[in-house]
Amino acid sequence: MLDPKKAKDYEQFRMPGSSFHRAKYERIARRISNKSSRTVLEVGSGTGIYTRFLIRDFKKVIATDIDPKMVSEAKKLLKGAKVILADARHLPFGANSVDVVFGVSVLHHIAERNAVFREAARIIKPGGFVVFCEPNIWNPMTALTQLWYREPGLTKSMLRRYSRNAGLKIVDIGTTLLRSPSISRITDSLPEWRIVERIAESLNLGVSTFVVAQK
Repeated sequence: MLDPKKAKDYEQFRMPGSSFHRAKYERIARRISNKSSRTVLEVGSGTGIYTRFLIRDFKKVIATDIDPKMVSEAKKLLKGAKVILADARHLPFGANSVDVVFGVSVLHHIAERNAVFREAARIIKPGGFVVFCEPNIWNPMTALTQLWYREPGLTKSMLRRYSRNAGLKIVDIGTTLLRSPSISRITDSLPEWRIVERIAESLNLGVSTFVVAQK
């Protein structure tokens, strides 16, 4: 079985070519204005599944991860981003130095989530954005997956609380998608599936939960 925590397995496990990732990115990033003129710092970037979308959209991209092997692999795979080793709780950047902090599926690996939000709030400029997207524990499929890997999931209310504790104003929050990377090719061929997804999202049952907050 593939181990998603190992750099050598990460790309194959996450299936970067799946439309799942593009659809999720476009949903959670759509409230960020003026992307092409902004600097974005990604935390927990892994091998760069979402970094590739950031490179496409943002002026400058800095990708960070705490795992040296992930950083090494990302440097081989990514062109157009600065990739560095860094802890999301203690980022080596000055206050008000970037426009956006972005992270997908990183918070559930970290116990000190308030520290991550405070650090993100510290380094973004006034008016900047903090974006996090995590496994939604209220989705049954996600809950089973997180249980299998012995990892916690998060909820919308948790992301709201962390944001507010860091002094951030929420501009968008919710859940998104009702699929996995492996079945996205099938759901893409079913126009009615998006209707089902919208219903699930409105009931906070999407597979991922996200927050977009502003300083």
